[in-house]
Amino acid sequence: MRVLRIGTLGAVGIAACAAAVAVGQSGGPDKAADIKASIDISKPKNIILFIGDGMGEQEVTSGRYYGKGAAGRLNMDALKLRGDVTTYNVGPAAQAPYPPNYVPDSAPTANKWRIELDGQALKTGDIQFRVTPRQGDPIDITASIRSGRAENNVAKDVRDAFAAKLSPERYSVEVDDGEDILIKKKEGQPDFSLELVESDVQNVSIKIEGE
Repeated sequence: MRVLRIGTLGAVGIAACAAAVAVGQSGGPDKAADIKASIDISKPKNIILFIGDGMGEQEVTSGRYYGKGAAGRLNMDALKLRGDVTTYNVGPAAQAPYPPNYVPDSAPTANKWRIELDGQALKTGDIQFRVTPRQGDPIDITASIRSGRAENNVAKDVRDAFAAKLSPERYSVEVDDGEDILIKKKEGQPDFSLELVESDVQNVSIKIEGE
């Protein structure tokens, strides 16, 4: 019970110190003013503020279903108040508008990525990737694939497209196991993210994994 009481004080602190944030069910009416008026901020001697990272409604609901079942309740469900806030990652600038920071500190970056390819191309098309170094600008990479290319040849085409756009002083790109491509940062270089933007190459499946 003590943990629950401290958590409640933390939630009270959220409402009292940041009443501008709407508190309540997502998508519901803004109840911030009513909640602020109902709280006597002179009573708590101390406030402990809990800030949960990656705890949106979808994540909390998934955890509730997994841990307690669809009809179950988590301890945090007993708190009188809960607040939500949407944050944005931006880079430095002299003044607004600030540029987006595509790879913040908590983003899914790695020092090595594997692209797994499977299938023979049934149509000529492009596979578009994006590499974004931490605190850097995104690099768009397009691999043009001809119809009839088997997966080993598709891997070579993708490798060549990466090698043409990525600096060899910063990255190494190689074919592994015939149909896989490994992209690795060089020593001293920042981690980076890799994403598949789009592909219109029929019958070629693409899987990306960080290692």
